[in-house]
Amino acid sequence: SNISQLLTPLALAVWIMDDGGVHPSGLIISTYNFNANDLVFLQKALINNFDLVTSVFNKKEGLVLYFPKNQLSKLSNIVKIFMEPSMYYKLNGY
Repeated sequence: SNISQLLTPLALAVWIMDDGGVHPSGLIISTYNFNANDLVFLQKALINNFDLVTSVFNKKEGLVLYFPKNQLSKLSNIVKIFMEPSMYYKLNGY
């Protein structure tokens, strides 16, 4: 319930390094254990905290959070300073 307080740039960077993945048109974070309502709550926190617009889509494994390519530059500016350089590829070139 307090994800907005916990979702710092560092926390987002760690999450991407752990559960993030390159998508042909953006980046996804595997959120398979989240339900749809949890993801809506998370999306609101991303908008409020970072002005990041995301969407959710269903893979066979479950729901994933999707950052479209037009959000990756902004996302990169927020998290890259906290990321291990070997993980930059997850930002899909940004």
